[in-house]
Amino acid sequence: ASEIQDNVWREVKRYYLYIKKHWKDLLVCIRIGHILPLCENRRKYREAKRNQRPNLEFLLAKKIASMRYPMQELELNYLTTKGKVYSEEADWYLLYRLNQCGMRADDIYERIKKDIMKFPVSHFDWFFRSQ
Repeated sequence: ASEIQDNVWREVKRYYLYIKKHWKDLLVCIRIGHILPLCENRRKYREAKRNQRPNLEFLLAKKIASMRYPMQELELNYLTTKGKVYSEEADWYLLYRLNQCGMRADDIYERIKKDIMKFPVSHFDWFFRSQ
């Protein structure tokens, strides 16, 4: 226990000395929005966020490619929520179109919205069309 307390004390002292010496630079960094030199976790978080989209795109493409009829065979698991009504057909269609258009397209939302208006299943589903 004493070793842990010594290590914590050393780290706190090191951070204190660093901030005491560089406090003006740190304030400028905070205002501009740069990553602080002491915040390694923030850098790792942003890096993970940056790598998340290609991974999700790959997993979605793999899942849809593994099925012969993805619009009928895809199983979606929902959490139990009160008041929320989900339509499996709408979610199947959204995932399928997202895979076809690609997640990195700039106008992905507009393209999918335009497709929803043309999609025959959603013709009378006003909730789906309005969302």
